[in-house]
Amino acid sequence: RECDSISAIEIFALPSPLTMWRVTNGATVPDRWHVHEFELHDSDACAQNVIATRQTIIFASGHAEGAPAGNAVDNDVSTIWASACVGCAPGDGWLAVAFESLQVVKCLRLYQSVERDRQADAVVLEQWSKDGWAVAEVFNDAVGGLWGQYNSRWM
Repeated sequence: RECDSISAIEIFALPSPLTMWRVTNGATVPDRWHVHEFELHDSDACAQNVIATRQTIIFASGHAEGAPAGNAVDNDVSTIWASACVGCAPGDGWLAVAFESLQVVKCLRLYQSVERDRQADAVVLEQWSKDGWAVAEVFNDAVGGLWGQYNSRWM
């Protein structure tokens, strides 16, 4: 009997601290969480998107068909990443980026859906600590339908 399925898996060592960052929904999202664009910056002024300037791997908690994680970093607000979860509890939907080496992040820019049932009222920025994800910042009153700019100056 022949097997006609294809399977592959890549195995990586756990990354060093501060080489991975992610944003999660900090509040329940009634439908799928839709993120049009996701940026991380190395300054409080949000002037330099390090995802665009450094070699990275983008990954997520999953995605709806036709809406992969790469859509959130393609510089096109007409495309979306849509979470795999529907009725996402806090922390169920997330977008992450892995850098080759240490990366300081001081600002998050996020463009969520304009539709209320597809946006999170709060977002959480987390950093990899070698033992797991650790909360770096929680931003309440997140907006949808336009760029939200978040750092500790606007908490």
